Amino acid sequence: MEILAWLIAAIIIVLGGIIFFSIFSAFGKLKNYNKMIAKAIEKGDYSKAEKIALKYIDVYPQDFVLKFYLAQAYEGQKDYAKAIFYYEKAALLVSNETDTHLRSQFYLRIAELYRRRQQYKEALGYYALILDKDPNNLKALLSAGECCYHLELYPKAKEHLKAYTSLKPDNVKALFLLGEVCEKLGCFEEALESYEEIIENYSEIDEVLTTKAIFHTAKIASKLQNYPKSETYLRKLLPLEEYYEDALKLLVSLFILTDRLEEAIQLAKDFEKKVSLPTRAELYFHIGNGYFKKSEYYTALQTWKKGFQDNPSHPQLRELMNRYSEILAHKGMDIYFGNDQHLLEKFIEQGFPTKEIRSSYHENHYSVLQVQESMVVLYRAPFAFKDKEIAYIEHILKTRFNAAPFFTLYSLYGIENWDETKLKQQNQIELIFGKIFIQWIEETFARFKEKNPSLS
Repeated sequence: MEILAWLIAAIIIVLGGIIFFSIFSAFGKLKNYNKMIAKAIEKGDYSKAEKIALKYIDVYPQDFVLKFYLAQAYEGQKDYAKAIFYYEKAALLVSNETDTHLRSQFYLRIAELYRRRQQYKEALGYYALILDKDPNNLKALLSAGECCYHLELYPKAKEHLKAYTSLKPDNVKALFLLGEVCEKLGCFEEALESYEEIIENYSEIDEVLTTKAIFHTAKIASKLQNYPKSETYLRKLLPLEEYYEDALKLLVSLFILTDRLEEAIQLAKDFEKKVSLPTRAELYFHIGNGYFKKSEYYTALQTWKKGFQDNPSHPQLRELMNRYSEILAHKGMDIYFGNDQHLLEKFIEQGFPTKEIRSSYHENHYSVLQVQESMVVLYRAPFAFKDKEIAYIEHILKTRFNAAPFFTLYSLYGIENWDETKLKQQNQIELIFGKIFIQWIEETFARFKEKNPSLS
């Protein structure tokens, strides 16, 4: 590949020399030493061209052609700093000539070398000089757009690339870069327009960029809540080795977002043996989110745990494992936070062994019990009970039990924004949380296991 790059660079320089040879001829007959240098460059002997040019450079300080050829000799040897130096000298000397086109060609050569050296600010300065005289110069418009992109000057990049694509709408590279710039600016509709222009009209020109455009289109369509379009494009990427894992993660995430949990689970199963462990962890993360969204909390935790085992460095899964470690570590939590209503009722019976549970009411993650004369609320969600939920519990107590608004609340994570001071200041709620709650769960499970050995 390196040899090929050298050959391409050499061809460009030689062709450039031939073009400039014909341009320079318009100013009169080339001097013999310039002819010798041009012939050496044409043969690719840049070292010889340099030696000849250096013999005459001080003798003819105003000869811009000589300086141009010396710059070409240095460019051929990949000494870009010296090449730029002499191209700039040549451009200054030609500035009084009447041929604006020649001066623009010098500027283009300088700009390209700066761009090759990733000195985008310097390159942009020269492209600006060209565009000032020739606003529709295609090479300068495209390259200026690229430089602005690298300099994160996205509005200016968009301006240059829009101008370029209006003049040359079939350049796939320019359309794709315009799409990326519009994405950076949050102009998602315009980005979509650029990418879909590639997909619909130029897919045969550049297969690689077309595939990238499909991927970007799928992501943007999802952001714009055009889920059917996003799904269509993501499914096109599933058969492609380079893209299927990313497409799979996005597709599973999309299914969770649109409440299609079963489809997400099936899709993950179809690929789980093929994907890498980090990707499988990401799939479990999304599927766990789906279970959590459906209030299947313990199933969500088990799914996240599988993902964490596949990839312990996954940041969200690691945080979830830390947050819910107490639930996963203690027996009985699976029943308390699970969705088996029959098993839960048998479990609760062992929670108050010396007292009679006279009636109960279950709704979502609330279980409200009348335990002899007292009211008990079991909060079966893996987060803190919220202040605003108190009014709803009071409503249940009044309408279902005809009871006063006083109750014992079992909540692993307590009440949101309540501290011990606030607990003491009120006399409505007795709170069982934290270590006391865990102890109650463990003791309840021990009795449950003894009474129901076949179920535990």
